[in-house]
Amino acid sequence: MYMLPNSFGADHPSAKLKYAQGDVNTTLIQTHDGITITLYHDVATPRPVDFIYRIQGTNGIFSGTLNKIHLEDTSPSHRWESIDTYMEKYDHPLWKKHGTIASQSGHGGGDYLCLMDFVNAVRNGTNTPIDVYDYVTWSSITRLSQESVAGRSKAVDFPDYTRGKWESRPPSKIEEV
Repeated sequence: MYMLPNSFGADHPSAKLKYAQGDVNTTLIQTHDGITITLYHDVATPRPVDFIYRIQGTNGIFSGTLNKIHLEDTSPSHRWESIDTYMEKYDHPLWKKHGTIASQSGHGGGDYLCLMDFVNAVRNGTNTPIDVYDYVTWSSITRLSQESVAGRSKAVDFPDYTRGKWESRPPSKIEEV
């Protein structure tokens, strides 16, 4: 758990540090294809945990916080539905196969599935699902957000660490179901 600088009193070394971040940072990322990603960073404000997991498209929205869904022309008008209504039909085959054991690991089972794919790639001598370019791109969000904040929220372009190779890179093969 993150501790606020004043958690241990005014004389504690952490209370004297100068922090470069605000309490909350909201980053808007626009992909090459025009998709918008909203990234919230908030580790300092006193509040209940809310990871704000949400996927929204033109025909529906899923809220991970609520664990509810709304599908255009399917769900009741302007109402959330339980995700359970759709799980049997739409749940991913990997989750159906590994969900019981995966759900016992971190990040709701995501850690298990990611590590499983990594181990399988190493064992089979294939490309890992997340490569060094993915890692560097994800890691650069912090620096790019700092640059944007320093420029009064100006837009900042993502560097292309692959030098255009991302456009021809084949999709990662995940475990066969």
